[in-house]
Amino acid sequence: ESPRIFSMLILILGVSPILAPTVGSFLIAHYNWHSVFIVLALVTATILTVVAVWLPESKGPDVQVSLQPFKVAKAYRNVLREPQFVTYSFAGAIGAASLFAYLAGSPFVFMKLYHVSEQHYGLIFAAIAAGLISCSQLNNLLLKKFTSPAILKTAIGVQASLGLVLVAGTYFDFLGLYGTMALLLLFLSCQGFSFPNSAAMAMAPFNKGAGSASALMGATQMAFGATASALVGLFFNGTALPLTGIMALCSGLGLTILLAGQRKLRS
Repeated sequence: ESPRIFSMLILILGVSPILAPTVGSFLIAHYNWHSVFIVLALVTATILTVVAVWLPESKGPDVQVSLQPFKVAKAYRNVLREPQFVTYSFAGAIGAASLFAYLAGSPFVFMKLYHVSEQHYGLIFAAIAAGLISCSQLNNLLLKKFTSPAILKTAIGVQASLGLVLVAGTYFDFLGLYGTMALLLLFLSCQGFSFPNSAAMAMAPFNKGAGSASALMGATQMAFGATASALVGLFFNGTALPLTGIMALCSGLGLTILLAGQRKLRS
């Protein structure tokens, strides 16, 4: 059930990537940039109110869990000793870093290179996010016929292939606006398959220590995502090549780690 639950999680979390850029572009176009922070404050206050009023605590503190730094580090070390966790969490995290690279580089590519307006960029962002969400729900259907490792391997393999096409198209300048949009849509939609399956397979070996494994998996994703975002800015040269190059690199590394890890797990 884990991949199905993670797929549903993506559906819930995916609402914000669809709404946020669209609402943000509308606010900036019709008001000033200060209005974005006013809306953020209202959203945060609403969330705090809902949590305080309608989300009561259902589980008491676990006295068996220690907060001593040495014991916490030992728990993380035990998680990293599990080959299945390392294989699937790192492959999934590095592959997901391409999404962070897209978030960092796509505004420049679409609005500066292709002269797309703020409103149209919001629509492009929404369409790509909708593709990711749709594939996460399609993943539920595929799980009835295929295993999580097989779906994950195919998704990251397709991403790696599309990454190479993106790099070639950017370098030789034959994609254009609509070609770039289409390839990015296909590339990032694959995250709807890779995230739930990589997360489920990484967490599968754990019963005790699942909290440490989940925390480490999330931290790994954020670390690789931040690195990918920074690299897009570091290699900025006024073209789309830093964006497509980092996305291709992430998918290629993710596929390499997955194949090597699966081979080790089989042996």
